[in-house]
This record gives sequence, structure tokens and C-alpha cells, in this order.
Amino acid sequence: MWLGAFAGFYRPGAEEVRNLDAASKFLYSARSVILVISAQAAIIAALLALGARRFDPLAFVLVLAGFVSAHMISNLSNDYFGYKRGHDTPDSPRMRYTVHPLASGVLDSRTLLAGLAVVSVIGLSIMAFFIVERGWTAAAFAARASRCCSSTMRRRCR
Repeated sequence: MWLGAFAGFYRPGAEEVRNLDAASKFLYSARSVILVISAQAAIIAALLALGARRFDPLAFVLVLAGFVSAHMISNLSNDYFGYKRGHDTPDSPRMRYTVHPLASGVLDSRTLLAGLAVVSVIGLSIMAFFIVERGWTAAAFAARASRCCSSTMRRRCR
């Protein structure tokens, strides 16, 4: 079931998503099928590191998990704030391409925020590891990446 969340099960109806187990609902709500974009970025970085003979398996796994968790944070935050601010209306692009977790009742606000908190702790823990291991350059990279995500959200949420 969870593999289906990553392999793609777009566009089921809201009732079909409501009948999934809790983890699959959360993966679906985080739009896991498009998280492959972030995974590809980590894989490209790994291939470049391999070519330069600087590949570190632990760093790769953490970068992969960090990129994917950051993408999940962005997707979940976007849905939460877009819906709460009234921007995710029935005719908005977000509502047309897949079931919205809040508008459809797949998740309630509390569950979405709890999942968002868990994913955020994972992401922050990975960032803390890299700050300790690699220095404040890692924090600058994370700040730049989060600035890009938040500017995208600000444009969408106006």
C-alpha cells in the first residue's frame, strides 16, 4: 500500500483516499508521488560525489531524507495555509489535480499539523547533524533552500 503512494495513485476519489491506512493517507496528503523530484536531486548529488571520489553513504542517505522531508514540509504547509486562507477554492489549480487533504476531509487540521511537526523534526535533526559535521555552511544552504520554498509559497498564497 505504501509503495503505491510513491508509485502514483493519482487521481482517486476522496472516498478512496479516506479508506487508506493512516500512513498511506499521510503519504498521499504529502503528495508523495512527486517527491521523486527531490530524490532525483539527491541522487544527482551522489553521482557527482562518486565521480569526484568523495561519496559518503551516510551523507547521501541523510541528504536524500532531508530533501524529501523538506519537500513534504513544503507540500503540507502549502495545503494547510492555502486552505486556511481560502486560496484553495474548488476552481484553483491545486484542487483540480488531486484530492486536497483538508478540503476533502481525508485529514483534519490537527492530524496534518501533527504530521507536519514530525516531518519538521526529522528535517531539523538532519540539518543539525550537518551543521555539527560540516559547519555553518550547511545552515546557509538550508536557509537558502527554505527561502526559495517560502518565496514560492508567498507568491501562491497572496
